Amino acid sequence: MSDDVSGHAALSSTPQTADARETMQSRCQLFFIWVWVLGWSQRLIVVHSVLYEMSQLLDTGLDRTSLGLLVALCEQGLNPEALAAIVKEIRRETS
Repeated sequence: MSDDVSGHAALSSTPQTADARETMQSRCQLFFIWVWVLGWSQRLIVVHSVLYEMSQLLDTGLDRTSLGLLVALCEQGLNPEALAAIVKEIRRETS
């Protein structure tokens, strides 16, 4: 029994086992990062879909790309009312 324990200890201290353990830890970390990112990306898709549906119900005339850009600008701290005024001004000038 003591040989098994010492043999196990010897195996766990060998470079190959340590490398295998590090590789497994790295793969697990990458997997959890991937799941976390996938979760966020799916949430973003749902949020943007809901925002687009609301935009359509309010008859804003914004396409998905324009709406996404405006949301990104708001997330960066730009004033939503100022952005709305700019969009209205651009529409007025182009009509």
